[in-house]
Amino acid sequence: MTPFYNPKDWYWIVGGDASQVYSSKSGDYVPSEDATYRAWVASGGVPSRVDSNAELGEILAPHNVRPVNAAVLDGYTNLQSSRLATDVVAKVLFWAVNEIRVLKGQQPVTAPQFRAFLKGLM
Repeated sequence: MTPFYNPKDWYWIVGGDASQVYSSKSGDYVPSEDATYRAWVASGGVPSRVDSNAELGEILAPHNVRPVNAAVLDGYTNLQSSRLATDVVAKVLFWAVNEIRVLKGQQPVTAPQFRAFLKGLM
């Protein structure tokens, strides 16, 4: 039986090099002869394939599976920092809009009103 996809405990072949696989559980590469990996394959596991370490980091980022391997970590932190910047910028804009409205003697907008405004821009 093939294991259900679990990004916190999965394996990837990166760039076509099957002599090692990336283990999200360990956060680093393990040799393809690793006992835990071989047991996972024997249970029906099939590693996913990705083209690069950066791509793998971007796959792990939405699941908050932080890699130990520096090359994979770079892709992870790039995507996480982009997401964080977007979240922080939206919060700053919400605050600034309300500061301006108060200075103009207007009522502040609510979070749902601000989300509706942003949705209208899309």
